[in-house]
Parts: sequence; structure tokens; C-alpha cells
Amino acid sequence: MGKVRLMISDIDGTLVNDEHVIPANVVAAIRNYKDRGGRFVLASARPPLGMTALADQLGFDVPLVSFNGAYITQRDADGELAPLFEEPLATSAARTVYRLAREQDLGVSVNVFSELHWYVDEEEYWEQQEAAITGFAPEVQPLREVLAGTEPIHKILVMGEEPSIDVLEAALTDRPELELAISRSKPTYLEITHDGVTKAAALTFLRDYFDIPLAETLAIGDGGNDLPMVRAAGVGVAMGNGAKALQQAADAVVADNNVGGIAEAIKRFGI
Repeated sequence: MGKVRLMISDIDGTLVNDEHVIPANVVAAIRNYKDRGGRFVLASARPPLGMTALADQLGFDVPLVSFNGAYITQRDADGELAPLFEEPLATSAARTVYRLAREQDLGVSVNVFSELHWYVDEEEYWEQQEAAITGFAPEVQPLREVLAGTEPIHKILVMGEEPSIDVLEAALTDRPELELAISRSKPTYLEITHDGVTKAAALTFLRDYFDIPLAETLAIGDGGNDLPMVRAAGVGVAMGNGAKALQQAADAVVADNNVGGIAEAIKRFGI
């Protein structure tokens, strides 16, 4: 097996530990990998501004894959995040998702993401929990007004108790005409993007962008939304804390996120 020159990594449950901190051995391994010429890219369901502090900590100046691949950005000459690729939801589909979530009275939190913006109807428990994880707060605006406007909608995140999320997921799955990609980043989080948006598609974009052969790419993650990229990469790696299906599909399983499984993957496969 050849050495890997491009690694694409999930964040929550993979890069960061259960306290949402990058372990010191992972920081050191990634920095050393970068110094040897490797490219390490973060890919997450998170919005871009929920990724920048981590990228800065690692000394990155590479693209950030946000919203599971619906919006890929990189800092420009002025230090601002500029889009390299985007695939928003159809406007009518975004409005329908919101209507279905509200009509069924599920008690869920609906969150709308457009470029660098995070919009919510109100900021309560679920929104505050997510803000604590990502490091920035949402903008409180009536979502009906946001969705009636012209801003591109890159992702809708619905958070709530698992039974409520199950109901909404089933309702949306029964609407193929909406052309949605639906995934669970955790049992209480339903991530909704345009059909065809996956971290695997983002991996394809990045290997072409960097002109790196597929065989020299690695993808690592822990959840169901990481499965497409782990299968698509030259080397697919699952975290020790990862979902069983992901571990079964991966070429290798490393230690869990609390002891720095990424550092192990870099040592085994990196240049």
C-alpha cells in the first residue's frame, strides 16, 4: 500500500475527543504530516465557522468541507472564507422540509444554514448546545422569512429527541421528489442537504483539486455520514469508537477519539 498524501477527516467523534478538544498527540501528528508535505482536510456536517478555530489550531490553509460537502471554502488573500464549491438545496425543497418539521408538532429545533450564516427561529436548549460545540451562536430570524428570500440554503439541521427525529426522517424519506440527502450525525441530529451531497463527493473534488491519485487518499471517521467517503478513499479508516457498519466497511480500525486514533492512522499510512 502506497503512502497517503491527502487525508480527509471528520471532526466530531474523530478529530476531537468527547470534550470537543483535539488531543495533543493528534495536533503533533497532523502538524508533522503537514510539514512532510501531506494535506489534511477537515470534512464535517458543521458550518464553516464551526471549523475555523480547529483549522487555525492545526495551522491549516487548506479547504474546509462543511455541511457534509455542500459548501467547500478556502481562505482568500484577505483571510476571508471564499467558496470553492457549493450545492444548495432547491428553494422549494427547503421550504417543504421546514413546513413538515413544524406541521407535525414534533418539538424539534430547525436550523437553516446559508454560506456563513446560521439562522434559527429562537435560541433555546438545542441551539445553545450546538453553539457550545461549534463555538459560535446562531442568528435569530423568522425562518419563514429566511426561506422566502433569495439566499442559498446549504443545509437544514433538525435537532430533537430521537423518536421525533425518527418520525421526521421517515416523512422526508417518503418524498423523493424533494431530492434530499438525509443522514444522522448522531441519533438526535438529522442533517438535510441536496441529493448527491456526500463527503465522498467532496473527496473526489479535493483529489482533483490537488491532483492526487485516489490510491494516495485516506478518509477517516466515526459515523454513518462518514461511510461514503471511507468506502470511496484509497484507504478507508474507522475510529475505534465508530459505528459498527463503518468499522466493517473500513480497511483499518484505529484507536478511539479520546486517545487520538488519527495519530495512529497518520503513523500507519501517512507520508
